[in-house]
Amino acid sequence: MPECGSKALLSLRSIDAGAGARAFAQVIVSIETWGRASAVPVLAICFALVVGGCQTDGQRDRGGNVVQLSGWREIPHYEADLDIPAKSRRIQIVQEQTRDNRIILNKYYFPGRQRNITSQRANASFFGELSEISINDIDDFEHRIKYSFRQYYDRHERPQKLSHKARKSGGYIAIVYLNTGKKCIYSAMGYKFLEARYDNDPGAYDTYVHLMYCDVNPPLEEFASLLSTIDVVRDRAAFRSELNRAVIEDMTSESNTEPETDSIYISCESRFGLVSTMRKEICLSLGGKVIR
Repeated sequence: MPECGSKALLSLRSIDAGAGARAFAQVIVSIETWGRASAVPVLAICFALVVGGCQTDGQRDRGGNVVQLSGWREIPHYEADLDIPAKSRRIQIVQEQTRDNRIILNKYYFPGRQRNITSQRANASFFGELSEISINDIDDFEHRIKYSFRQYYDRHERPQKLSHKARKSGGYIAIVYLNTGKKCIYSAMGYKFLEARYDNDPGAYDTYVHLMYCDVNPPLEEFASLLSTIDVVRDRAAFRSELNRAVIEDMTSESNTEPETDSIYISCESRFGLVSTMRKEICLSLGGKVIR
């Protein structure tokens, strides 16, 4: 396994929509396994069998082709590529990066360190068959666990096979024990979310998702359920409405449980752009912005 910095190469089997021909390309994947602000070095996972080394400048793929990577930017939850923010209301921050305007990478951060989900989706192509074989290989998965946690790894429970309830998918999830006393949930999954649009599409995965969540007692069943039901956001307006309804439910719950006080009621704009009237302390606790 080559030494990698914060980036690793994943094999992509790309489709030329005009010629209908296959060509190999690479996608650079940044997986922040130790959180956004951690002092512990960021570790990367080189998990494709076809990877021969890791680029350090992030500007070219293994074939020498120029790679156009956008910078990571924070986006509203309703602009997420996958519906993960609707599956887990605990998502705090979503970031996005694109590769050549056709590979969409998202990072979904939970509050705290060592808690995030990274997704990458080819919106007009599919990943190589070798990558699909690797993501479904339990030996490869266990090797990724040890490589990811490096010197903090102690042991892990036997991985559980996971599959999506409605889509072609494959991968594993496991509890990992660290020598720091923490337990982590680690998962690597592949999905075929979009229907084949070309004759030479073998039905290979178009999306990969990696999850890491460390805590004293991380909720394995919750994340197993999330990974078996997530999907691409297909109706952006409906997705935004769903998130807004969740915010209102959270606000109502907070209002019903808080004791009556002489707090000031204000107009609050939620992180999803919804404006409501509520007590100032509730607005701020939900990450909202006081507008008047």
